[in-house]
Amino acid sequence: MSVLKENLTVGNNTINGYFPARTTLAKEGEFDWEIAAAGVIRALYRKTTSALLTKDYDGKKGCKLAYAVEQYKLLCKSQFDATLDEAEFWQVLEGMYFKNDEYLKLTPAASLLKLVPLAKGAPQLRLSDLFVSMMGGYYLQDAKAPANNFIEQKLVDVLTSTKVLEDISAKEAMSKGILEKPFLPYLSQAFKADIAFLSLHPNYLLEQLPNMLRLYAFLYTTQLALNIRGWAAAPSPKPFYFILENERASRERKVLVNDGYQNAKRFFEYIFPYLAISEMLQDHTNASSGRRIPLWELAQSLTEADKGRLKLFAKDFEKNRFGEQESELEVDSESALATILELAHKQFAKGESRQAAGEKFLRTTEAEICSSFAKARGNIGKIACLNQDYIALMTNLIIGEKDKLSLFELLDGFKERGICFDKQSVKGLIKYYERVGNVEKMSDSGDAINVRKTI
Repeated sequence: MSVLKENLTVGNNTINGYFPARTTLAKEGEFDWEIAAAGVIRALYRKTTSALLTKDYDGKKGCKLAYAVEQYKLLCKSQFDATLDEAEFWQVLEGMYFKNDEYLKLTPAASLLKLVPLAKGAPQLRLSDLFVSMMGGYYLQDAKAPANNFIEQKLVDVLTSTKVLEDISAKEAMSKGILEKPFLPYLSQAFKADIAFLSLHPNYLLEQLPNMLRLYAFLYTTQLALNIRGWAAAPSPKPFYFILENERASRERKVLVNDGYQNAKRFFEYIFPYLAISEMLQDHTNASSGRRIPLWELAQSLTEADKGRLKLFAKDFEKNRFGEQESELEVDSESALATILELAHKQFAKGESRQAAGEKFLRTTEAEICSSFAKARGNIGKIACLNQDYIALMTNLIIGEKDKLSLFELLDGFKERGICFDKQSVKGLIKYYERVGNVEKMSDSGDAINVRKTI
């Protein structure tokens, strides 16, 4: 069965998957990391808020989120009224857990209430879709929600009841109901391992999930950029160098220039046009997998008949995007996809009618995804930087369920996630671990070093 659409026509430049930025500037709330975390929890637990919770909401009762929380609170009150001897005690509990949104600290599942106001397919869910795609269908089959004491257990039991939460399928965890095969399988594998470890520590998950997602969005963006033009083969980890936030950078550190942020940024402009073409060509409903597939897999799945159809599509695409002038385009079946992608990129070039749209995509990507990590360092330009909080987080995630790893194993774990350090940064990393006190030197020379996690 062909991966291409049966009716292969030139359409608009749109993407619905694999990346959250669009060719319009982001509106407020579209890159909300707390909402993204809630979307990941929805996929991890395969739960969402029950329609029963807001069935009587008519839009005249204030904010829908506030209404949903109020209904949850009333259900909790009903449970405690049946068991408490003193009715006044509920007021104490109400103050403890429902003022200042303290109920959100009970369990990660409480964050699902944040999604109540959002319609299916809302732009605010694009960010979480990126991570759900990376999860590749992974979820917790037995997502228990332990509490700190019997009072909090009652509150959690009400929250996880069918009156508040209901089960969903893998498709329903994606905002538009379309599954995706991960674009970067190696990064997806690391992401799933890190999510699995965080899920074993609910309090750490609550505290660190937004930070983890912010970093992974940056890693995904840079690795996608470095792989996007190599669509003829499956992606592989590409060297991408960070420095520690308190380090100085200079051009003498060649890898920071040759394999750093500025190098990856050169390829950001290929992301949108290539993804748009991939989506324009494929029919996810007819694919044998029943899901959207990445560009590189589409390329590998093309039959000889498909390539012939793409040859005709290339001519149509050029005519649609660049007008009726006599074309000098020469296309053969083998190079048809490459030609289409070249034209797709060209339509956003300087002087073309879609230049402004392409620039908005780049501005959104840099401002919303990269700005927390890409920092200006004098005449060398912007360099990818990690502060101590992110180093501690990633160290704990890489070590995972083990007690400790050797420094070399730890550095390999960073590389698997798209984080490389040169020798100078490794020295700074060791000094940081020594200050924190989670390092073991296994020899007098200090060559053999083990690093322990801090949770």
